[in-house]
Amino acid sequence: MKTKFRSGFVPFALWVAATVAAYWIGMSQQSRSDALVDSHNRKGSLNGTNNNSAANAKKAQNNPLLGHGDPNEELASRFVRDPDKGIIELEKLPPGKSTQDAYQDVFEELASIDALRAAALALNLSPGPNRAAALTGVQLIWLGDPKALLDWASTAADTDPDVLQSSLMMVVKSEEKPALAAQYLDKIADPSARNQVITAIASVMSQSDPAGTLSFLGQVASGMTYNNNVQILFGNLSKHDPPTAATLINQLTDLNTRQAVIATLATNWGQSDPQAAVLWTQTLQGADATSALNSVLSGWAQNDPKSVLAYITGTADPSTYYSAVPALAQSMSASDPQSALALVQSLPDGSTKDKALNSALLGMAKSNFAYALDYAINLPVGSNRDTEIGSLVGLQANASPAQAAKLLDQIPAGNAQLNAASTVAAAWVKQNSPTFLDWLGGLPEGDVRDAAIVQLDSSGQAAKHPSAVFAQANSISNPDLRAVQIQTVLINWAVKDPQAALAAAQNANLPDDQRASLVQKLTQSVTRSKNSP
Repeated sequence: MKTKFRSGFVPFALWVAATVAAYWIGMSQQSRSDALVDSHNRKGSLNGTNNNSAANAKKAQNNPLLGHGDPNEELASRFVRDPDKGIIELEKLPPGKSTQDAYQDVFEELASIDALRAAALALNLSPGPNRAAALTGVQLIWLGDPKALLDWASTAADTDPDVLQSSLMMVVKSEEKPALAAQYLDKIADPSARNQVITAIASVMSQSDPAGTLSFLGQVASGMTYNNNVQILFGNLSKHDPPTAATLINQLTDLNTRQAVIATLATNWGQSDPQAAVLWTQTLQGADATSALNSVLSGWAQNDPKSVLAYITGTADPSTYYSAVPALAQSMSASDPQSALALVQSLPDGSTKDKALNSALLGMAKSNFAYALDYAINLPVGSNRDTEIGSLVGLQANASPAQAAKLLDQIPAGNAQLNAASTVAAAWVKQNSPTFLDWLGGLPEGDVRDAAIVQLDSSGQAAKHPSAVFAQANSISNPDLRAVQIQTVLINWAVKDPQAALAAAQNANLPDDQRASLVQKLTQSVTRSKNSP
């Protein structure tokens, strides 16, 4: 920013100019390109790189406190000469982004001459966006001496805890000095803020020193912060440098974290270099080796299912074959559904075969839903058929309940159809769409309609619209199910409006003795509500 120096202060001005120039020359290229690029772009007109005189003149015209020409430059010049008076001028500016820019500009200007004074003045401002902008201006200038910035921020944390966190984040991301920032972690009182800084430090460190990053996390992080950052570290490493990731896994002691990292590495490595990944799994022991190989084959199958099929067919270990088939069947199902299903049928009956069939049908449904549903409908009658039909209907219901509802007529009557109706209704109710009630009203009386109403009764709509939901429960055809649903709706209704629930109970579609018992319960609820303070 160009400051207009008065003639009597030429020597002082030259000294200031030399100091500021030395500061900018000393700053790292990374700092200039990352930390200050936004500030410099915004202030381009101040540096002579973006002469937008019309915009500046309009800002000056709209704000009588600012002179002509560049408004922030003139205000900053007056602020440097007399900061106390300058703050009075700043406080008269209207709220908004342009005012925040002005605060940042003028405090950057003062900080380039006297950072400690600028910092003290910024901390004394009233809390809010203008104060935050002023502090940002001070911090950006002070980035030339990050240790000095962090020393000051540590002492200022008693006044404004956010100052230390934001300063650390600037030093880590702009100056790329994670080791320096790590020295100040213990000075952050708020655990959440500390964890955010840990994550930022780990992110920068991992780009050049993954082993050091893992050691750092082991020293300062715990719980979810440790697990999340370790998994991010290995997730990136497994894509760009799998052998290094494989070496570092040996340093992990937490069983759950180790298992999760092995699965991530194996899957990603299986996609990029499956042969090397398979060889790596042979260096592992016990359950680690088994789970890693399964994950490698899963990742490999996403790109080259035929090679995976050849590998598992030639392996001497049947367990490897069985474990790999579900992922392989899903990968093959879209392009070659017949081969995928034939592969599933090669498995012995049991949970592995059921899982493989489900994977194949869900994968097939993405490209040919009708084929997948027809196959599921024609499976032998039993729970496995019902499960597969329900999975496919659920997939469609999540995308479009109305389209899924049209499938119900294709599904054989019985548990499969009832479960499918419940799935459609549950998805439709979540959308809070009036078309659900239109569909419900068009269903014939019977088990399918009853199953759909149950989903309405157990949804959030019962609390929002108890009268309408009660009317639906009152129309359930199955008497035992109707009694249960009516009682559930009315008792929940009575919590908020006992008198309305009692009035509705008088017309409940129940046998006389059940209605009388329910009315008695609700009458007691009304009495308690009247007697409560």
